[in-house]
Amino acid sequence: MKKKPIVTFFFRGNQGGILFPVMAILLMMTLLLVYVTDDYFARREMLVNTRDYYVSRAMEEMSLETVRKDTEAAEVVVYFNQGKSKWKKGDNLADYQVITSLSNQYKRTSHRNLTTKR
Repeated sequence: MKKKPIVTFFFRGNQGGILFPVMAILLMMTLLLVYVTDDYFARREMLVNTRDYYVSRAMEEMSLETVRKDTEAAEVVVYFNQGKSKWKKGDNLADYQVITSLSNQYKRTSHRNLTTKR
């Protein structure tokens, strides 16, 4: 009496191996894990960048009143617990270059004109 092998690599009639289906399931699970982790990191990066953008915009708006009070200074730096906002005068008296940098290395540069509304 012949013993049947438990794992075979070729299909014979109704008998078949389990190696290829297990490898296929393992490959699909690996690809799914790679996709999910890549999607997670992309979403996380987008959320952090969006948060940093709005924090820097809020810092600019809060430092705007300080800049309006001190109009004679060529450069005004306002410090916050999240970072700092540096206002430099441009060619025109009402034009400013705003450099906002956060403590997590996020940096944003914008130009503001104080005579117009936003």
